[in-house]
Amino acid sequence: MTFTRTMAHGPRVAGNGRRDLAARENRARRLASLVPLLALLGGSAAGLQAYTVDYAVSGSFGSPISGSDPLNLSGKSFLITGSLSTTATPTCNAGKGYSTSTLKISIAGGSPLTIASGCVTIDAVNSQMTVSGNVTVVFISVPFSATAKLPPGTLPSSVPFEFGSAAMQAGSTATYGDTPTTLNISGTVSATTTAPNISASPSSLSFTMQQGGALPSPKTTVVSTSGSTVTVTATASTSSGGNWLQVSPGSGSTPATFTVSVILGSLTAGVYNGNVRFTSSQAKNSPINVPVTLTVNPPAPTISASPSSFAFSYQQLGSAPPSQGLTISAINSGPLAYSISVSTSSGGNWLSVSPGGGTTGSTSETVSVNVAGLSPNVYSGTITVTAAGAANSPLQLPVTLTVTAAPNLTASPGSVAFAYTIGGSVPAGQTVAVGSTGSALSFSVSASTSSGGAWLSAAGGGTTPSNVTVSVNAGVLAGLGAGTYNGSVTITSGGAGNSPLTVPVSLTVSALPLLTVSPASLVFAYQTGGSVPGAQPVSVGSSGSALTFSVSASTSSGGAWLAASGGGTTPGVVSVSLNAGVLSGLGPGTYNGSVTITSAGAGNSPLAVPVSLTVSAQPLIVYGPSSLFFAFAVGGSNPAPQNISLSSSGAPLNFTVSTSASWLSASPPNGTTPGNLSVSVNPSGLGIGTFNGSVTITAAGAGNSPVTVPVTLTVSGVVNLTATPASLSFLYRVGRPRPSAQTISVSAAGASVAFSASTSGGTWLSATPGGTTPTNVTVSVDPTGLTEGAYNGTVTISSSGATNSPLTIPVTLRVTQSATLVAEPETLSFAYQIGDKNLVQRANVVLTSSTGSLIRFSTSSSAEPWLSVAPPDGQTPGTIVVSIDATGLVEGVYTGSIEVSGVGAANSPLLIPVTLTITVPDPAISVITDAASLLQGPVAPASFVTLWGDWMGPEEPVSLQLTPDGTRVATELAEVQVFFDQTPAPLLLVQARQINAIAPYYVGQRSKVKVHVVYRGRKSNEIELPVAAAAPAIFTSDQTGVGQGAILNQDNVTPNDEAHPAEPGSVIVIFAEGGGQTNPPGLDGLIAGTDPLTLPRPALPVSVLVDGVDAEVLYAGAAPLSVAGSLQINAVLPLGTRPGAVPIVVKVGSFESQPGVTVWVR
Repeated sequence: MTFTRTMAHGPRVAGNGRRDLAARENRARRLASLVPLLALLGGSAAGLQAYTVDYAVSGSFGSPISGSDPLNLSGKSFLITGSLSTTATPTCNAGKGYSTSTLKISIAGGSPLTIASGCVTIDAVNSQMTVSGNVTVVFISVPFSATAKLPPGTLPSSVPFEFGSAAMQAGSTATYGDTPTTLNISGTVSATTTAPNISASPSSLSFTMQQGGALPSPKTTVVSTSGSTVTVTATASTSSGGNWLQVSPGSGSTPATFTVSVILGSLTAGVYNGNVRFTSSQAKNSPINVPVTLTVNPPAPTISASPSSFAFSYQQLGSAPPSQGLTISAINSGPLAYSISVSTSSGGNWLSVSPGGGTTGSTSETVSVNVAGLSPNVYSGTITVTAAGAANSPLQLPVTLTVTAAPNLTASPGSVAFAYTIGGSVPAGQTVAVGSTGSALSFSVSASTSSGGAWLSAAGGGTTPSNVTVSVNAGVLAGLGAGTYNGSVTITSGGAGNSPLTVPVSLTVSALPLLTVSPASLVFAYQTGGSVPGAQPVSVGSSGSALTFSVSASTSSGGAWLAASGGGTTPGVVSVSLNAGVLSGLGPGTYNGSVTITSAGAGNSPLAVPVSLTVSAQPLIVYGPSSLFFAFAVGGSNPAPQNISLSSSGAPLNFTVSTSASWLSASPPNGTTPGNLSVSVNPSGLGIGTFNGSVTITAAGAGNSPVTVPVTLTVSGVVNLTATPASLSFLYRVGRPRPSAQTISVSAAGASVAFSASTSGGTWLSATPGGTTPTNVTVSVDPTGLTEGAYNGTVTISSSGATNSPLTIPVTLRVTQSATLVAEPETLSFAYQIGDKNLVQRANVVLTSSTGSLIRFSTSSSAEPWLSVAPPDGQTPGTIVVSIDATGLVEGVYTGSIEVSGVGAANSPLLIPVTLTITVPDPAISVITDAASLLQGPVAPASFVTLWGDWMGPEEPVSLQLTPDGTRVATELAEVQVFFDQTPAPLLLVQARQINAIAPYYVGQRSKVKVHVVYRGRKSNEIELPVAAAAPAIFTSDQTGVGQGAILNQDNVTPNDEAHPAEPGSVIVIFAEGGGQTNPPGLDGLIAGTDPLTLPRPALPVSVLVDGVDAEVLYAGAAPLSVAGSLQINAVLPLGTRPGAVPIVVKVGSFESQPGVTVWVR
């Protein structure tokens, strides 16, 4: 194969000497025919020199254009010099000149010349007049053209004028052959004009308005002519008041209508004059003026209200809306007396104004509403203000009152069930999501049982939306016999219309193992006349030993459309199907049935699996599975995403997707069937327990839209409570103010759990009730009535979701009448953000005696190396300096104390708690590049990208991890996640300043996408990237994006480089990325298999250019056992490729890889 490079040149044209010579000879022959004419006029062909005379004018031209002869040409004489023309007969085109019937030229000493047809053209720009035509001498007709230059300004318009007869003299110079000859013509020029007059009707205009009022309506005037149509221009001017006058349009042809308007409304009272001038260069009496008068009268008194409207809103069971103020003012007048009345369109007399009248500027009005007895609705009313003498009286002010129903509490799920096998594990806690149908509601929660004792507990409360943790008390559970126990969780809110809301709870206790099923329910959808939906499996298991079971199916309507087969010993599978014969006879609607699992050895037998069937004549959303289950162990990796397949029973359906919980997400957010949804969970911040959510799929035109897929997330693992500080100490001196309250910070490692707080030791000790971690418990003491001495108590922190519950915090109260050391402040808190320069911080503590006496003291710090105190000793009153040094500390909360020992002090030693909180900045992305090319640009589905920034992960790099099933690259690594919009990306490497990730396939549905990082729960800034169908890039051996490509030679082992060049005609293996969507559609982070027939391949065509020449592509697709998005291309080096490092480019569709990548050729 040979490669030929061509270069295009612009055309080059050479002169043709022969053609030029022939043209000159022809022109000479034509001019030679004029020699007899020269002899007739007395000229000579010999001895005359050719010359050129500048155009000139003899005679004066009078005043500027006006009157019946705008050009003032009558009786004037001209000397016109020019040249004879032999090219063509001039014509008078429209807009260029007017023809004349006959022009005559008198020639001194000779006979008159006749211009058979002539054309007169006026050029105002250059102030010149041109006459042209054919001059007939004897029997020879010669084309003639001559131009006269006129004084500047003589011609105001380039519009031609029609001339009558004229006699003209001119001198012309021409060259005949090689002999120059001059033709002299003399005479006079005269002309007359037939320009019409213009007039305007009406010839004057007047306007009237009120100061500050509306502008007067525009008026019109019509401009017409006494003769032919002319073009008129219009301009407006004023003599005072600014530019208040306007005329439109700016020009028109007669008869023309012009609109005159007043455009300025800020004029004060008075009379203003203006003028509209109409001008036409074709009219004899141009210009004409239309005088305009504007009379502005003083403003009339008016009243105004502030505000000018009122809106009240009230939610039932809430507080009544507050009254609102109203001020009535007079404008352009002194104080005015006014009165107020009110009216309502519905709801009775709910509107009032007090006092309801007075004098402007001195009376304040109050507008109130009475909501008693009003049902939810929108009510309208009017406040009417009346003032004699006000131009805008009566003034009406609209009032709206919106009454809404109290929001209702919601709870999901609506019921909770526990099952317990005697001697087995305690059932895990479950979560109930509490929400509101309207505004946020404050709520509390309690648990009760109807039998079995206090086996049920509930923790939570606060403000919606929030979660309540429902759990079984292990201590009570151990004493329960076999049976079914019922209880309830009660959610109470004073602002809810349906409070209290009860969530039923059941507990099944059995000495026998329990049946388990997955999924817990089934959904079928059938389109009339379509295919019968396929069977669905139900897995049957046991909580203990294996169980023998049987299965049956039943329906509540529609006949025997449901069938089930299976049975045997757990674990087993039951196949649930539809009876085609019965199905074909069902009309549109929803049918319910159940599959019953029966086992004589099970404590919960029989167990029913609900089944629903939707029949519709419209296409139906077909989806599977019908429910999803995720499991997460605290401290482990996030569960891998799961897919929901979507299709239609008929024509394709456009769908949208939404989720019900913040920990649940699904992508893409919309699409067209068939397709897949990727469902992910993020258990960060969730406590131990079972969490329920759902994915809702909506499709317009679908007979079963929307459909809901339940999602269950089980969070398990060890959760430990922590409480800081570990003990509390209070000091009270009789007669002094009681000690300030102190706080205990309660948190839980790995999750958020609900807890309660209680106290013991006496009524002098109290604590706030608790909440959900992380939060604070406030501890207070009341020493009233206590005598001198030491008192001990405890604060107990309890949580059913924590393995180390309960925690006990000792509390000591000293009551004394002796002198005590007093520290101000009593505690110290320092904060440091890693990266700040202020590593060392200091704080002063003032030490005094409670009685004012002198106390000598010594100081020391706890063993923490970051904490110090100075001076080592002193006396009261005195100041000590506490210092912290954050050098080398990592993120976290550090606690220590300063000990002050006072000689004779009742509270010696005095401990001053010190807390140091070390934080890191929020992650920050500075730039995002392609991981292979290191260039910024569009991102494509499954592109490899590198995020550059700070604080995006741990200092030491962490490489990719696979999901627990080993099939995908994880989307969370070392507490780092990267999101494209809300879709997580597979992570290849994370560290503080660099993250390598793979863009999810979801981006292919967007034109642009926003990228952010979440590290340890902190979110970075967002960077927006454009999206392309493909963004190919070749990996390079030194990872710089240029130079030697990551390429293997034909043996598939040896890397291509200078020492190992490839032979032309051999196969090379190129490693790249950015190929975009694949066939079959790609799944984020999926590890490819090894079967070449099933490996995904780019949906767009792939080609390779080596040194600009197409190379044959043998294979382009996923590399075996590589992550989705990686691209392997096997190509043949073209024969004849020049040796050395030559450029190589990969194209996917029309998208090319980065420049500067090379392959070595032998």
